[in-house]
Amino acid sequence: MAESNKEEAVVKTDEIAKRLSVAQLKESFESKNTSSSRPISIGRDGNRQQQQQHLSAKQTGAGITEHFTKELEGVLKSQPTKNNCYIRSATNKLSDNDDVNRQTECLSTKPQETSKMNQNSIKVKGSKCSDISEVRQRAEHVVEQHVNQIKASYIKEKLEFSIMICGSPRVGKSTLVNTMCGRQVAPTSDSLDACTTEVKCYSYADDRETETGVKHFKMNIWDTPGIEEWEKIQNTFDKNFSTTNPICLIFCTAPGAFTKLDPLNILLEKCKERKIFVALVVTNMFSNNRRNTALQELKNLLTPYGDVTEKVEGTEKYPVTYYGEFGLCTMVNCEDYVDDRLKVNEKPQGVNELIFGIMQSLSDEKLLGWCNAVLENRTYWDTMKHAVNTFFSRKYPEFSKYLQEKKKDSAFDIAFFLLGCLKKRVFN
Repeated sequence: MAESNKEEAVVKTDEIAKRLSVAQLKESFESKNTSSSRPISIGRDGNRQQQQQHLSAKQTGAGITEHFTKELEGVLKSQPTKNNCYIRSATNKLSDNDDVNRQTECLSTKPQETSKMNQNSIKVKGSKCSDISEVRQRAEHVVEQHVNQIKASYIKEKLEFSIMICGSPRVGKSTLVNTMCGRQVAPTSDSLDACTTEVKCYSYADDRETETGVKHFKMNIWDTPGIEEWEKIQNTFDKNFSTTNPICLIFCTAPGAFTKLDPLNILLEKCKERKIFVALVVTNMFSNNRRNTALQELKNLLTPYGDVTEKVEGTEKYPVTYYGEFGLCTMVNCEDYVDDRLKVNEKPQGVNELIFGIMQSLSDEKLLGWCNAVLENRTYWDTMKHAVNTFFSRKYPEFSKYLQEKKKDSAFDIAFFLLGCLKKRVFN
């Protein structure tokens, strides 16, 4: 009889754990300094028994598991009535520890009087169950599963990012992507049939995993065909930029390229509606002396979207033009450009300034994604070290303190530290 009672208690433990509001767990995990109070019905009998549950937290995890286990233990130890036992009132408060990421959680329940047993309460026939170790383990396992599922979903939602790059064929889109990321992300080729004719997605993630087995970071770079293939671009934008965090849209053209810019106006309006940053870029800037004409055409497109500000970033002589918080316009040269006939020999330039221009225009979560995207571009972190340090010191006090305490540092170490700071700000 005792064994049967214990088995039934284990089954009911699953039910109790599953009824624990997943919505509240997610809300408490995402909330920062807010608290919620809502009635939660734990069953429907003749008197429509309800409980008022108050939950305030900054994150879920071991605390709520421990609390639920304590309450369950109190339930199983309580004196049962003829064929049932009630969920009794419990008020527990977990103590803080030195970990800044742990927050106190307080769960209080106040049941109303009821004349009959609630169908969803724990039933223990006969004598009460004295050995509750198995039930406790079961409760911990079930609740932790729910919490981890919420964390996994949250991490995937917050740390999967997208960048869309579009423009006419053979204007150097793939080369620009690889140069910015500091790695071979998109294939490049000099052959005439190597241009993008279909939408392609290049994805990569870091090798570190969370405790839930989910990658910390995933980047999707959508390489689209020419802007003339408007229907394909629009479908990609609507479908994929609504399911992942869109960081920015980068449009590329080259001096002398014949590009229809009318469809781009529609794309800019979509970006404005969804608050997606836009970068219009003249690539291969030294390949044709019409680069200033191409740049001016792009500037004309962005003029209605914000106040115009020109800044010379780093050591470059070509400024980056900003249009409020909406977008920027600039020129780049990703590779050495040599033309013996015209006696032209130009080094790569403008890419670092483009990266920094986008970086300082993004909010916390998108900034985190962008830092991850260019993490392996050591040239950028070394060349733009002073500008990056100044920007982040003003934006994040913890970074300024880090620079004061660290006597020697490398730009790459600073990049990793920035990612740590940003992740704390996103999740706390």
